[in-house]
Amino acid sequence: MGGVTGSYIAGHERDKVIVGEAKQPPSISLPLAAHIPEEYVPNLNTRLSLYHRLAKAEDIEEVEGVAREFQDRFGPLPDPVGNLLYIVKIKVLAIGARVSSISTQGRQIVIKPHAGHAPLKIRGARGVMSKYLDSAVRIGPTQVKLDTRLLGERWKEVLEEILGSNCA
Repeated sequence: MGGVTGSYIAGHERDKVIVGEAKQPPSISLPLAAHIPEEYVPNLNTRLSLYHRLAKAEDIEEVEGVAREFQDRFGPLPDPVGNLLYIVKIKVLAIGARVSSISTQGRQIVIKPHAGHAPLKIRGARGVMSKYLDSAVRIGPTQVKLDTRLLGERWKEVLEEILGSNCA
């Protein structure tokens, strides 16, 4: 997904300029099957064009626009496409939150900020943490961990909430 030097974050009335560290998009590896199935979009060129549009998405509205286009042109979203859209949304939020990587380590989702930043300035994580068991969302000196076993399917909304609240 292309380099970003600035992005607009949905829900915020201003542009967020990110310098230096965000020239490379965050590395994101989540335990989700995310792709556009050939059965859903049979034409290869159309699939590639949709992937390209998603790779260039810089704000939530763009992701939502592509989601509407999928539904209008091809019908209800299969799970892999929904997961792909979710991951692109997480990428947009991660850029705004100055996150360098989101990875899966065993049953943990690990969020790491760019070097030199406190773990997400912890604005979002502390607020989210008060809603869940202390062990479900853990804040360390260099990362935030979400326990997918304790959170169940809610890990996706918790990840989104943490990243979204750190875009302010």
